[in-house]
Amino acid sequence: MITHILIDVIKENDSLTSEPSERGDATMSITKIPTLEHGYYREATPMLKERYLSFSYWRNATHGNWLSLEEMAMLWQDNPSPYIIQLKSQIKAFSENWPNDASSLFKDNRVSVFAMDDNGNEHVYMIWLDDIEEPEFWTYDSNGMARYKDLKTYLEAYLSDDLSAYNKWL
Repeated sequence: MITHILIDVIKENDSLTSEPSERGDATMSITKIPTLEHGYYREATPMLKERYLSFSYWRNATHGNWLSLEEMAMLWQDNPSPYIIQLKSQIKAFSENWPNDASSLFKDNRVSVFAMDDNGNEHVYMIWLDDIEEPEFWTYDSNGMARYKDLKTYLEAYLSDDLSAYNKWL
């Protein structure tokens, strides 16, 4: 479904940066995705299973670092690593200071952090809506905010460098 698109995105991203682009080992089994609400998970969807069965985390990816499932769950910890502390601080700042940030618009159990730049404002949330198979992808970067129907649509927009792609399905 999306494995070939993931490979193309990795190749494209690697061609655009001189920074290391490390990826973690694939998750062996995936059934659930952590949300921002402590202890609350969403069922893993077909596209997300495919993504996490390919690799866990990805540093210097699109919109910062793609988080592993473990890193998403670490956002709940009281004494996490300095990296996770930085991410938690940014999420808090976004939710308190950006009125249109998904973290301030939705309950925590409807939001998962997909990617975040630990040194900037770029980030991507997965938004879990009722009766929709795949979560929406909401991205925030220097171009503003964009909503994508799902992971595949987000990846295809990245490959085509099409900033208007998010409008095509609404």
